Amino acid sequence: MQRIIDRQVVMTGSVVGGPDIDTDVEAAIRDITLRLQELQGQVRALFLVNVIYQVGGEFLAPEFAGVRTGRFSNGVLIVQAAVPEGSYDDAFGFLGLLLVDAVDAVVVWAARRKDVQVSISDLRSVAQAVQRR
Repeated sequence: MQRIIDRQVVMTGSVVGGPDIDTDVEAAIRDITLRLQELQGQVRALFLVNVIYQVGGEFLAPEFAGVRTGRFSNGVLIVQAAVPEGSYDDAFGFLGLLLVDAVDAVVVWAARRKDVQVSISDLRSVAQAVQRR
């Protein structure tokens, strides 16, 4: 995979609600994280999106569906992405769609925040490249 932008505009993390995470979901989170590292430079952009996959489990489950924006601090916007407990036929595809949905949520968020410069085109390019595998 070739780098498509010279700075980092999106990153991922996860919160897992129990010890028995589906191995396909776990692998998909890892693969998306690695793909993002390949596609972007190492220098952080002034505005960074951190997509946190909230994976449901025995002890904790997301209290929402889809994605939602969270806290914005120090140039980083948190976007939470709900991953209900269970197995998926295409976990990578499902999480990739959540990544695209997260970018869509950033577009809505940024429209209300005129004081923040967001490169939507870079975010979209990266999310779409992840989906293409």
